[in-house]
Amino acid sequence: MSDLRIPPDFMNFTARFARTDMGSKVQSFSLAMKRTGAPTADQILDDFIDAWTAAGSINDAQPTPVTAVNLNCFLNVGGVFFSFDRAAPWTAGGGSPDLCSPAVSYTVKKHTAVAGKKFRGRLQLPWAVESEVFESGSLGVSLVSDYNDALEVFRAALAGAASFDSGPYLLHSDATAPTLITSLMLRNTVGTVRKRQPVGTG
Repeated sequence: MSDLRIPPDFMNFTARFARTDMGSKVQSFSLAMKRTGAPTADQILDDFIDAWTAAGSINDAQPTPVTAVNLNCFLNVGGVFFSFDRAAPWTAGGGSPDLCSPAVSYTVKKHTAVAGKKFRGRLQLPWAVESEVFESGSLGVSLVSDYNDALEVFRAALAGAASFDSGPYLLHSDATAPTLITSLMLRNTVGTVRKRQPVGTG
């Protein structure tokens, strides 16, 4: 497991989910931003949550059995690190409860303008729906299109939020500066959850 480094003025958001139909099983995704000015912790969390809920198709599709239990932000301010969070940051949208195993998820690709595997990333949305997944593991064209439209709304809302200096960004495990994410796109096949632990750097 590689550690992701967070330079000064950058922050990493981790959204943790619980599958209430599977007990306490928790999955998460992460996304990095760069702050602008000196926003408060509440302003930062509000801006991220507002961007998520603006992407209605994603939020509406989150099934009731999948609960957003925590949104955490880990922020580097001049080499000093701050961690703050909010419980139950948003509610499930009431999408189909016919879910795949917790190990199966919708996979979102993080694209940048730089070539190479190092400059690509992914995040997982832990509510793949059985009826949307073909035997081969592929997803329908209309589902992918709807999610991609919503993901662009989410990305643009983050980039335009008052707390953030553009973004989102892809973090790296070495001294490479975070790379601006130019698009978030749903893969046309399901994936499995992979966890990475961000760490700070001065």
